[in-house]
Amino acid sequence: MIKRTEIDEKLERLLQQELRALPLRRAPSSLESRVFGELARRAALPWWRRSFAKWPMGPRVVFVLLCVALMGATFLGGVSAAVGVRSLDEVGALLLSWLQPALVVMASAG
Repeated sequence: MIKRTEIDEKLERLLQQELRALPLRRAPSSLESRVFGELARRAALPWWRRSFAKWPMGPRVVFVLLCVALMGATFLGGVSAAVGVRSLDEVGALLLSWLQPALVVMASAG
């Protein structure tokens, strides 16, 4: 790792001092109008076209539950294909037998 010398620290302080002394500059009006236009365009988007964090709580919960269900179904199908089990009851019993140690720990910790 490179050690900072006293000269480096003095240079950094001097540079920060000089940069702080510079006057603030106003953005060009064309940039300002483009930025405000983009903000207005994004605010007009429907909720499903916005970031997931901005979705209403109900659709977010439904989406997450749907994803978990699809992942579970995919995992269940993969396990049944790998083990050669044909019945859904057999797959469920197999999964519970694998998950039993973790479920016991969570139940005792909860």
